Amino acid sequence: MKKIKVELSEYNPYWEEQFVYEKNRIVDALGNKVVGIEHIGSTSIRGYCVLIERTLNLM
Repeated sequence: MKKIKVELSEYNPYWEEQFVYEKNRIVDALGNKVVGIEHIGSTSIRGYCVLIERTLNLM
């Protein structure tokens, strides 16, 4: 079984930039089929100290 590295991290404003970048890539690929894309999970909460797996959660 593969171990997942998890670390405690202060909030990083770059996570919001990453979300916008990925959201735009999805919208560019799917066009008007996209109803909505949201940034969810602990990386979406400004100022929150989080346990992270280096994963940006999108929904």
